[in-house]
Amino acid sequence: MIITEKSEVLPFVQSGIEKSDLNSLYIPSEFSDIIPQLTKIGETIYYSKPSSVQYMTNELIGSYLAKRLGLDTVDYQIGLRKEDSQFFALSELFYEDGYQYQSALEFLGEHHYRNCFSMAQSGIKTVVPCYYSLRTLRPYKGTPFYDKNLKLIALDLKMAQRDRHEKNIIIKMASKGTIDLAPIYDYGRSYSPFYDNDAYGNPFAFIRFNTATLELLFRRYPNLRDYVEFLTKISIDEILTAIEQEKRVCFTEEIRQDYRKAQELSENVINKIKIKTYY
Repeated sequence: MIITEKSEVLPFVQSGIEKSDLNSLYIPSEFSDIIPQLTKIGETIYYSKPSSVQYMTNELIGSYLAKRLGLDTVDYQIGLRKEDSQFFALSELFYEDGYQYQSALEFLGEHHYRNCFSMAQSGIKTVVPCYYSLRTLRPYKGTPFYDKNLKLIALDLKMAQRDRHEKNIIIKMASKGTIDLAPIYDYGRSYSPFYDNDAYGNPFAFIRFNTATLELLFRRYPNLRDYVEFLTKISIDEILTAIEQEKRVCFTEEIRQDYRKAQELSENVINKIKIKTYY
């Protein structure tokens, strides 16, 4: 990623957060561990995360694709520390007064659903981890919340996401009992579909071991298939060009080629399932 004087970049300097600022952020206690990583730039408070060029690019790609799907998402800004040219992914906090926020881990546990992470760890290849086990969400079938989960699966399949564990999905609950997905975040560990060693929620590990997992999802949830096909039509070059125009940065041909290869790998996995399922 080439940064110029015209690039949309925020100069990053780690700054402390005043107690008066914290009181206005409505950070749930479950997520209080993010406080040390908050920084104030101008009048805006951001969550800051050190990022390599690839991670920073993945965050921007994820945000772009989520918007194309109509998902609420963190809108990542590029932070750059001048002294060492270190990138930081900067995101505004989305917690609002009047709502309760829970990680998927807490939500599933509180509602007595089987812990999906333990299913992933136990090596059961007939189910998929975390949010992929949609049967746990049956009470919400037909609601926007349910459909957004399908969109999130499609997005992570497109990007070969390998880090969508149960604390990387946040449930937003209103006092009236309605629930929604909080803005999606953390797309950094994407585009490595065959890297399984740290795969908290890597769908490709399960798909390769048992192709029936995604095949079954496509049969049960036609909307998921539609969302996957919609995203497949968006080329990686189109995505990177859109980011270049928005952020006024430049991606080298080498970076573009790396992403073309990574996108091809992830889509080859999905295409095998589609061919097996429908032809």
